[in-house]
Amino acid sequence: MTSMATIEVPTSAPPTELRTSDLTLGYDDRIVVRSLDLTFPIGRITAVVGPNGSGKSTIIRAAARLLRPKGGAVFLDGKAIARIPTKEVARRLAVLPQGPSSPEGLTVERLVWNGRYPHQGFLGTSSAADAEAVAWALRQTHLEDFSERTLDALSGGERQRAWIAMALAQQTPILILDEPTTFLDLGHQLEVLELLGELNERQGMTVIMVLHELNQAARYSDHMVAVQAGSIWRQGTPDEVMTKELLEVVFGVHADVRVDEISGKPYCVPLSRATEADTEAAS
Repeated sequence: MTSMATIEVPTSAPPTELRTSDLTLGYDDRIVVRSLDLTFPIGRITAVVGPNGSGKSTIIRAAARLLRPKGGAVFLDGKAIARIPTKEVARRLAVLPQGPSSPEGLTVERLVWNGRYPHQGFLGTSSAADAEAVAWALRQTHLEDFSERTLDALSGGERQRAWIAMALAQQTPILILDEPTTFLDLGHQLEVLELLGELNERQGMTVIMVLHELNQAARYSDHMVAVQAGSIWRQGTPDEVMTKELLEVVFGVHADVRVDEISGKPYCVPLSRATEADTEAAS
């Protein structure tokens, strides 16, 4: 396998700021998120966490311009993202939704080539730069030997790496992922998270992801955003967010919070369910 440390990203975009202002989101008449002000740190890994139904995936979808706000706006380098042409957004922000699907028989290489769409001209002609970006994305995700395989012939972890490779081929400074480890076994979860950490560390890519598993969120992020009932309960470093109070108030669980000796990051050991009275007292 090619060492990730020896590969330089063929970047085509400068660091980009993504933030929300007074953002209100919902579906039909149901409001899910209210008056959200949130800035994602540039060049850092942000993990958005919260219980089911808290609005974390809704926030991510709006940040990626996949959901139209009911109020407020999402800003990309100070410009309302809704007013930026689609191709320009796609050159600055790549998105991997939860559970993506593809046509039957699609090969890995063909999928990754789809990530070059934002950089191609009106007739969709490809260039040497496109081929270089596709080859780089395949190397970064260790899929060079899988390029001619179809997606349905891959394991879950390999398939997820292929989708990440497509997003990487866009050459964007921001990568947004909605629960990228869902339905993967533990080994493949760690494989994906370590890949994202490498991309951030070596390429300076801003990574924003929704994660279901709190210990993984704390271990692999620089910045955590805890969401409860459509609002930010707390945000900051993993040390600041991963607390007993978070576990009780947001997740309704009594837990010990400890520090991992290897990573220096906090992790939780669940002990029991918290009662409603416990949760109210903690808040």
